[in-house]
Amino acid sequence: MSILAKRVLIVVLSILIISCSQEPISETQIVMGTSVTITVYSKRDKGALKEAFNTLYAIERKLSANLDSSQISKVNVASGKNKVSLDRDVYALIKRAIELNKETEGYFNPAIGALTDLWSIGKESARVPSQEEIEEALLLVNCDDVLLYEDEGAVFLKKEGMKLDLGAIAKGYAADIIKEEMRAKGVERAVINLGGNITLLGNPEDRLWNIGITDPNNPNDCFYVVECSEESVVTSGGYQRYLEIDGVRYHHILSDKTGFPYTTNVLSATIVSKDGTIADALSTACFAGSASIAEKLSKLFGVRIILYLDSGEIISFEP
Repeated sequence: MSILAKRVLIVVLSILIISCSQEPISETQIVMGTSVTITVYSKRDKGALKEAFNTLYAIERKLSANLDSSQISKVNVASGKNKVSLDRDVYALIKRAIELNKETEGYFNPAIGALTDLWSIGKESARVPSQEEIEEALLLVNCDDVLLYEDEGAVFLKKEGMKLDLGAIAKGYAADIIKEEMRAKGVERAVINLGGNITLLGNPEDRLWNIGITDPNNPNDCFYVVECSEESVVTSGGYQRYLEIDGVRYHHILSDKTGFPYTTNVLSATIVSKDGTIADALSTACFAGSASIAEKLSKLFGVRIILYLDSGEIISFEP
């Protein structure tokens, strides 16, 4: 573990990408509830942008808990009643999410949907629930109550009212899919930015990528620059989505123990990994669990982790 005392300040709009000499071609659309920008560095790859967004919309139609027709919504509606057979890719993602719940000591929880729906942070209906409502929801967020049927590719939520919410892993998963599809089509260099989750395909000529991590205290600055190769850089923080009432800020990362937003000394947690799906889940877990869990997860998954603490201290873990 090393302590990085000096802050690096660079003016950015969101997350700074310092890289290529080629003229980039970009497209931005709203998908999966966030602003998505995909950039390629060759004119011959322009057609790959449209195909990438088509894939993202297809993933959203399967995984979004906000779409009644999605496979996740069908599992949620059937909670306590019957199991639901799923496409193999959706089943595999849910299975991996349940495994990650165990591997992160519960700090990442894909079965927290009843609680996130109750708070609805990020939606117009956002509110602070009553203690009674929270206690009821806490009975419905146990991953042990998610039953998996491997042979059928089916999922059953044991208790009525349970809900899966893959929001803390779906963007990383989608970026991994896009990256491999673009690689298969011959795209040599691309930046996939899903709401600040950065996934990189290829490398700039004769150097690495430099990715700036947004300063939670000033979104127009970054506090640290990550030098990386063809990896994903994913950050979670309480500053990204929150509800503020009477001067009290409630961020969107909720504890399945208390029913309230996690109390943590971490302002932002960043994961650098070859696997964007893993990075997405671990960023949530490290924000919630702080340095003690981050050090364990860095070694377990072989990833770099950068924590920015409320004291202004920056802590990095190397695998």
